[in-house]
Amino acid sequence: MSCECHYDEDSFDNLSCFNDVLQHECGELILILDCDHVPARDFLTRTVGFFIEDPKLFLVQTPHFFINPDPVEKNLETFRKSPSENEMFYGAIHPGLDFWNASFFCGSAAILRRKYLLEVGGIAGDTITEDAETALGLHARGYNSAYLAKPLIIGLTPETFDDFIVQRSRWAQGMIQIFILKNPMLQRGLTIFQKICYFNSSFFWFFGIARAVFFISPLVLLFFGLKIYNASILQVLAFAVPHLAGAYLLSNYLFGRYRHPFFSELYETIQSFYLLPAIISAILKPKSPVFKVTPKSVSLEKDFLSHLAAPFYIMLLLAISGYIAGIYRWITVPGVADSIVICMLWNTFNVVMVLSCLGVVWEKHQMRKMHRYATDEKVLIDLKDERGIFSATLFDLSLSGAGIKIDNSLNQEVSEESIKSLDKIKPFINEQMVGKHIIMNAQDSYGNQYSLPMEIKQIRSKGNTTIIGCLFSAKSNIELTETINFVYGDSSRWKFFSQQKQDVEIGYFKGFISVLPSL
Repeated sequence: MSCECHYDEDSFDNLSCFNDVLQHECGELILILDCDHVPARDFLTRTVGFFIEDPKLFLVQTPHFFINPDPVEKNLETFRKSPSENEMFYGAIHPGLDFWNASFFCGSAAILRRKYLLEVGGIAGDTITEDAETALGLHARGYNSAYLAKPLIIGLTPETFDDFIVQRSRWAQGMIQIFILKNPMLQRGLTIFQKICYFNSSFFWFFGIARAVFFISPLVLLFFGLKIYNASILQVLAFAVPHLAGAYLLSNYLFGRYRHPFFSELYETIQSFYLLPAIISAILKPKSPVFKVTPKSVSLEKDFLSHLAAPFYIMLLLAISGYIAGIYRWITVPGVADSIVICMLWNTFNVVMVLSCLGVVWEKHQMRKMHRYATDEKVLIDLKDERGIFSATLFDLSLSGAGIKIDNSLNQEVSEESIKSLDKIKPFINEQMVGKHIIMNAQDSYGNQYSLPMEIKQIRSKGNTTIIGCLFSAKSNIELTETINFVYGDSSRWKFFSQQKQDVEIGYFKGFISVLPSL
């Protein structure tokens, strides 16, 4: 069944096309994916059973799992060194929402029951976060949702700061629209806990206002002498410092695996001044925001300064000027020394955050469009001639190629017909093999066997280990399909990749240092 509709990415009316098709199709369940999200082979087998178990279930949501770093991670070089921003939402917050039957549709990587969608007229369209709005309406009708905390898709996050802000502005405006137009606290049919969950999810996006106030507040005293924080140093040490320490300690205790210290401050600071216009616009005209598609898979040929950097230079100039004003006020105005010290320390924290933001808006080059992800699995390399077959370890993988390492001290051939000593194998794994074609024999976690043709592009030695960089060289649609199935079809790799080096909390000093710009 097809629908005649004209796609216009600047318009949200094309939802009617989907909803029209929904009226005429007969499938009971609908899988929704973003165009850059690739599902693993076991997506349906791990999700459909929930609908059999619960007849009132309208949604099964799974995490959005991203293979590439966002602009903050890429430009500050924190990717794989600390949890990604979405780890907090999909690893800690969404399971909590699920506990109260309040997990909501996130736009992709989800299955919905068609008949319940039809009851509310299809996907909602009053706001530009149509996913959460749809879930809110169905929860209000008494239907249930479920969250499966297992990555079953792989996708792309925005790769430039400009695209990152486009996406977050849309999220902010959409959730504020829900807060104003569909106020969860006034929605009939929701339980009190569902109301609180939806209220928190939508009200959170006002943080742009709070972050702007947090930056400006110390400067108000340093420049104008207004005592917005009327306390002595002793009072601050007795009340404010224990409160702040307790809040950070509790946060790190509860969420340290999913969000390292001070990263929330960095992400909120870098978004806040760009979200302010979006927030104010959504408040003044809650029906005016329009949907904007987030660009993905961008190639950056060289380092460059984002055109969105200007506000952070202005903020840095203001913060540095605050020190000069504070020193002048210290000398000329008696009796306010405590307040000046407090505000200058406060201003110092803001300076660190602004410097980190400047590190983010300095875009680093990115030539590769096919992002590689880490893995760790045994494979067999066939040299396609009398030199034999030997074992190796696959350590990174993308749709374009793979990284393979061979332990020369332990490797033994697998082919009994062509047994050779280690001394005879090693000479064939050298730079003379660059450009040669090999076959990589592998097996995924489901037991599927693959024989994938590859071309050696690079060979280098590291101690007793030989590192081989290869490109897939599929020459037919069948070989290409096999390559795609192997690279993107196994969800067990997403678990390995997402948990690698991210299961341990880090201390506050290390967390603070890690948000500083890379030099």
